[in-house]
Amino acid sequence: MSQGSVSRVIAKTTPVNEKTRSRVDLAIRKLGYKANLLAKGPCIKSFHIIGLAAPAITSHDAFAFFTQFVEDSAVQQSYQRLMGRRRT
Repeated sequence: MSQGSVSRVIAKTTPVNEKTRSRVDLAIRKLGYKANLLAKGPCIKSFHIIGLAAPAITSHDAFAFFTQFVEDSAVQQSYQRLMGRRRT
């Protein structure tokens, strides 16, 4: 199976022979493949990244709640997360 065939199955851009699609889908499941949205970003001009910088989230319950909400929402929308703590 060629790299191009695998790419077409993943991108779903053009029709692929059903036998080939089945083999690629099986390999994806066996390997636990997950698309890397950061690598795909420059091609589609959309990075799907959420960045959050906050003080130590344990310093206040509201920070912890908000951070968890952002994290959960980002995961649901298949966004990559960049979380950081501001150093004081």
